[in-house]
Amino acid sequence: VDQVLKMSGNHAPALYQRGVQFELNMEYQKALISYDMVLEVEPNHLAARAGKAWMLFNLGKAEAAFPIMKSVVEE
Repeated sequence: VDQVLKMSGNHAPALYQRGVQFELNMEYQKALISYDMVLEVEPNHLAARAGKAWMLFNLGKAEAAFPIMKSVVEE
């Protein structure tokens, strides 16, 4: 994924996959950063928004996670 990012810059699918890999490795802060990068490129990326909410929850920031998840569910 990092190779793709080097070649394509801010490519949302590659950034999202990097976030998923960090999440699977339980590197929640890095995953959150990756999901935020996706949202800078594609603000309506539903999976990245859900991922961001889940990472915030895992980092003990449930109050920040709930409004994001609510917006995902309502979409």
